[in-house]
Amino acid sequence: AAVPTPTWAGTKSSKPTVVWEFSVRDGFKPFDSHCQHAIEDQYQAFQAGGAPTGKADSGGKAIFVDFVAMIQRAEGSAREREIRRRLAPALVG
Repeated sequence: AAVPTPTWAGTKSSKPTVVWEFSVRDGFKPFDSHCQHAIEDQYQAFQAGGAPTGKADSGGKAIFVDFVAMIQRAEGSAREREIRRRLAPALVG
């Protein structure tokens, strides 16, 4: 059976929505909406045998992601945060 193609947060679809999130003090917070596509595209390339790391721009800073360790680090920072890929319920609309 064919695997449904994920759609993005904020789009109207009956398919599952992929949301990339990073850890914060009290849970997880979604990456900026403009980062979602870049991270997911790089993750899909990684799943197909591509590079295990990726990069997205957020707030004028580069965010480096490691799909093996599932962590991210902002440019100029040594702090690493856990990341996760979540399938959100399909949006109705």
